[in-house]
Amino acid sequence: PIKVFNNLNKGKIRLTNAELIKALFILNAKNTISNINEVVLEWNVIESSLHDDEFWLFLANKDYNPATRIDLIFDFLTNKPLKSDDDFSYRKFQALYDGETEECWENWGVKNFAEAWEKVKTVYQLFLYWFEDNKLYHYIGFLLSIGISHKEIYNKIHVLPKNKMEEEVKAIIRGKIRISKTELDELTYS
Repeated sequence: PIKVFNNLNKGKIRLTNAELIKALFILNAKNTISNINEVVLEWNVIESSLHDDEFWLFLANKDYNPATRIDLIFDFLTNKPLKSDDDFSYRKFQALYDGETEECWENWGVKNFAEAWEKVKTVYQLFLYWFEDNKLYHYIGFLLSIGISHKEIYNKIHVLPKNKMEEEVKAIIRGKIRISKTELDELTYS
């Protein structure tokens, strides 16, 4: 099948990182007798919601332009360095699919491809929660605007219950701008 595909695709447009990763998820679903349609539907929901420009601009640096927007989550999970090649995240997912040990997956506690898909959905849901919660949206937006990475914010608040996230984000802000809780609570846009 690979030889036939290569012959059919010779000289044509190469597959994107996300398309290659999607193929791995579909193959995994097929091999584990999971519901392929469910994976495809969830994928489409994630990709579609990332095409909401407000959501996208909340998450992505204006200089970050991946081939598909779901790459943001893949790059996040695989700790893709800024100056790496386009296939970096795909290689990390391929290694996981092949059963190889990779540091990025060990750090997430991901042992197999099904767990990787659950982690993709979990990260997406948390990003969506940040975007939809009015206070977190502004607080996290501020942190992102002053150069704090998604990863740093995520690492500090992802294990907290949702009702505690706001307080931790405020604490991060206080640490970055050296302001007391009272002064922070009194700040207004005007």
